[in-house]
Amino acid sequence: MENSIPDKKRSSKIKNGADSAQSPATQAHPGKRSAPVNGPNNGGAAIGVADVDKLVADALARIAAAGTPEQLEKTRLNLIGRKGVLPLALRAIKDRSAEDKRRLGPALNQARTTVEAAVRQRALSLSKSVFESLVDDEAIDVTEPLPRTALGHIHPTEHVRREVEDIFRSMGFEVVRGQEIDDEENNFDLLNIPASHPARDLWDTFWLKKPEAFKESSVAATKNRLLLRTHTSNMQVRVMRDRTPPLRIVNIGRVYRYESTDKTHETTFNQIEGFIVDESTTLGDLRGTLHTLFETIFGQKLVTRLRPSYFPFTEPSVELDMSCTFCKGKGCAVCKNTGWLEIGGAGMIHPNVLKNGGLNPNKFQGFAFGMGLERITMFKYGIDDIRWLLSADLRFLEQF
Repeated sequence: MENSIPDKKRSSKIKNGADSAQSPATQAHPGKRSAPVNGPNNGGAAIGVADVDKLVADALARIAAAGTPEQLEKTRLNLIGRKGVLPLALRAIKDRSAEDKRRLGPALNQARTTVEAAVRQRALSLSKSVFESLVDDEAIDVTEPLPRTALGHIHPTEHVRREVEDIFRSMGFEVVRGQEIDDEENNFDLLNIPASHPARDLWDTFWLKKPEAFKESSVAATKNRLLLRTHTSNMQVRVMRDRTPPLRIVNIGRVYRYESTDKTHETTFNQIEGFIVDESTTLGDLRGTLHTLFETIFGQKLVTRLRPSYFPFTEPSVELDMSCTFCKGKGCAVCKNTGWLEIGGAGMIHPNVLKNGGLNPNKFQGFAFGMGLERITMFKYGIDDIRWLLSADLRFLEQF
């Protein structure tokens, strides 16, 4: 009995000694080892100020050895992360004596501050190194000319359209726009071209087979057949009914003809249509207006002439020619050795058209004209085939 009691005390001491050698972190997490401390024991159980100094020196060396931001982050977590060496050491001294706490607490706090500052400084240094590396590896010579960027430009037809509109505006004309889908009343009937008139045969028209598909259109209420307009004159009567003379109107837009294409004909092209209505306009005003237009567009002195012709919506009707811009009227292949270029048709507005527009033909009169925008573009730039203008061929378009 007497021998057994000391044995119990001895085993109890051994057990307590083993327990005291473990850090709080180890006790809280059985089977896990605390992070190593560069002191004689783990967890700060017997760590001294000298051990803290050695720990700081080792930490600073490891921080300095980190060569990348990733390596530095791994070192930071190992040193001052939640389960790092210094946090574990700080938690481990809570069971130490007051004297040890007074001595080791400030030392460990200062060590943590020193390590954190070293980590920040090293991170800044590494970021500068990475930036300098990028500058060296991906340097850009700002003085080196860049590859030429392809820039678009205005299509030659559009350029001429804007120029024509500007010229007419300078002469006091108003530019209007009209719908490309229209009814046969405005496209034919109101322009003195009734269904029985032989002039209807002059146009091969694109008729719309399903007009109900355009019920949202501005022409939806009409009882007439719908079509793709064959000329921009479809706005003429509309404007007369909507405005009070004097009128000076020009309308440029796409029109459609169902015909074979060749060097001078296309199914889709742009037409310039204009007219003046007042009480005293004459054919002389017509000639002067168009003469001014052509000399301004072509930038040279020209001769113009009017030839008798026929159009159902004008009376009298004329064809307008101008002297060839290529041979100056001497004769060449472009003008077929005539010295003249045919530009378009014109004439005094027919009395029936004025009546349909709600105007008294005994009081008002005026002229109207129409010509192809592409035709003027071809003459201006020396283009020999109208199909080039709709080709979207960059080899052609980049010349302008």
